[in-house]
Amino acid sequence: MYTIHKIGDLNSGNWDYAIYKGRKQICVLNMRINGFHNSGIGPFEYAQKIVRALNSESPLNHWEKHLINAIDTQGFENCSYYQTENPLKFAYDRFMSEKGWQVEREGMQKALNDWLSGLALNVAFNNHEILTLAKEWGEINETPSESREDYFLAHWFNNLTATLINLWKKDGIIIS
Repeated sequence: MYTIHKIGDLNSGNWDYAIYKGRKQICVLNMRINGFHNSGIGPFEYAQKIVRALNSESPLNHWEKHLINAIDTQGFENCSYYQTENPLKFAYDRFMSEKGWQVEREGMQKALNDWLSGLALNVAFNNHEILTLAKEWGEINETPSESREDYFLAHWFNNLTATLINLWKKDGIIIS
């Protein structure tokens, strides 16, 4: 079960919320109030939206949870695209900053697949970890055939790519 806790404000207009899984803190969201003026929701409501998505038990949401948990803004504070009020927007802006040239040449899906498979986000990447997640999520059974494991592994980054594009669409970051 994921929960959210306000952990204070750093300075005027910024609010910090920690997301916990059980008793373990998994990330901190620094929400800038000015980024929410036209969004219709405030920073706490947006943080609650993320927690609701993380707590959802739909099989597709296992993929979404994995991607949201993989977004780390630390170390990017001096980058032009740095912002933490919306981790999905940060991931999109970072992706476009790093791979916008490839999007223009080869399209969003190919560029994003390359970006994710290059481990731009902290997603699972070794076979054992990926297969463990697949079993936890019910994507494969506890004793899958080798061909089923190979199939799942071969499509891992394609599935992450499709899921992240859908998350960006759901969040209104990209259209169509």
